[in-house]
Amino acid sequence: SLLYPYGPQQGDETNPKHDDGTSEAIALSVPFTFYGKTYQTVFVNNNGVISFDEPVRQYTPDPFPLADGHPFVAPFWADVDNVLGGDIFYCQTTNPVLLQDISRDI
Repeated sequence: SLLYPYGPQQGDETNPKHDDGTSEAIALSVPFTFYGKTYQTVFVNNNGVISFDEPVRQYTPDPFPLADGHPFVAPFWADVDNVLGGDIFYCQTTNPVLLQDISRDI
């Protein structure tokens, strides 16, 4: 079974199929505060990184803090090439049931 429903049938967006690709800037419906700074946009990067000021195309993980200081979250940072197969989905939600499930699971 799925951890959470996902995919186009759930209203998710799909990233372009590019090696080390990224989404365009995604305007957040609810601003996000990360280490004291509030962000209005994010980038979903194909290599498992969600970045804030600009896309991160780097495919090899580095120790934190990063030398360039770019803010991002790296839950699945790895070298991913989905050109020949696989999709990267993302969505924003304010669905209280889904958010409650996610909060419980974290």
